[in-house]
Amino acid sequence: MIPEYHLYHGAFLACLISGAGKKLTISSPESSRPAEYVLNEKIGLYVKHATQRLRPWHFGFTPDNIQNIRSLRLRFSTSFLVLVCRQDGLIAVDLNLVIANISPAAALWIRANREKRKLYRLHGPMGEFPMKFDSNLLAIKSLLEAA
Repeated sequence: MIPEYHLYHGAFLACLISGAGKKLTISSPESSRPAEYVLNEKIGLYVKHATQRLRPWHFGFTPDNIQNIRSLRLRFSTSFLVLVCRQDGLIAVDLNLVIANISPAAALWIRANREKRKLYRLHGPMGEFPMKFDSNLLAIKSLLEAA
């Protein structure tokens, strides 16, 4: 049986590869259930998925997840949290915004919502994120095109 996270991570990787237009290297640290990926040895990605059929999509983060996110941000100046909202879309959020939304109690959760054909709005412990997000990883793809 295919693990559920393979399906969601596979959707993310397929979306990323289909829009690359040039050579793309993707690596992942050895782990039984990887959440981290590195693109072209310089862009760090941390992937989370939500399985709810309907919006809003909720993403919870354990203390280990938070530690891994902070570590990824320290290792790569360009890094993103990728949220897979079931079959609705993919959101790329700069890890600086994510880290700024971690509460003093080191808790993190993110709720993603959007109306049909609109941009995603994200909320976390510190309130609504300061911007809206597209659904097809444009932030990451534009960095890859510029490189």
